[in-house]
Amino acid sequence: MRVTCLYALRLGFGLGLGLCACVSSAYVPPDGGAGGGADAAAGCFPNNDGVIARNELAFTPGLQVTYLVQSGTASQPIAVKPGGEMVQGVTVWSFDHPTGNPATLTLAAPAGWYAPNFPEAGYVVTTDLPTGTLGAFRAADDVLYLYGFASPTEDAKTLAIYDHPIALLRFPMALSQTYMDTGIIANGMFGGFPLSSTDTYRVQIDGKGQLVLAQARLDNTLRVRTDLTQQLGGGTMRRRIQYGFYHECFGEVARITSLLDEANPDFTGAAEVRVLTAP
Repeated sequence: MRVTCLYALRLGFGLGLGLCACVSSAYVPPDGGAGGGADAAAGCFPNNDGVIARNELAFTPGLQVTYLVQSGTASQPIAVKPGGEMVQGVTVWSFDHPTGNPATLTLAAPAGWYAPNFPEAGYVVTTDLPTGTLGAFRAADDVLYLYGFASPTEDAKTLAIYDHPIALLRFPMALSQTYMDTGIIANGMFGGFPLSSTDTYRVQIDGKGQLVLAQARLDNTLRVRTDLTQQLGGGTMRRRIQYGFYHECFGEVARITSLLDEANPDFTGAAEVRVLTAP
């Protein structure tokens, strides 16, 4: 199976962004830019050791991935079980009967009106499907950095730049890793509205087990939990929890995103579920 996966933080889906006078929109935690099946990522030869090295993920502009995406609401959430089930002493996450709408994402070289604002970014990728908002990223030898967000066209008027690059993933990825980073967006714009936000990302690789797809069973898959807390103008606080499921050379195979202001890490109702599928 030839696959390529993305890990990218997105505006427009997830935590609420305070815009102007108590106007709010959506905002999501990581989603980024990593992946490629063993035959898609040149030089990637998985050893299935449960540790994802930098050379076991690809971040090259032009890579594509297709997910099946389900979207839920507070009144009609998607039923989920992010903790999986224990089967003969092994944690198993089952995504073998995915439903939803297909969405294909592409890593692309920064270009256009927003590009001068992200001179160090190595690629951009759509981080919100409804609006097409882009996230700007760079994959270094040991860290995946996020620089900020922009609309594909200037007339959509979205531009949000962090005061420093945010570390979203650290390599090699292994069970029990924990780290945190806080970034500030000042004098930003989202859909034409002023935006200011202090965003704290808490990342934990808190699980390892078997992930089941319709096409494959992936042993030693890692679960990456990302808690995003946002302090918006006026003192409003927002929070979301996201679980990404990563496998070497495949990148992010599945993702579960909580509803807004979810406090229970074992939540059973989600705002979004996406699962890798064939294009």
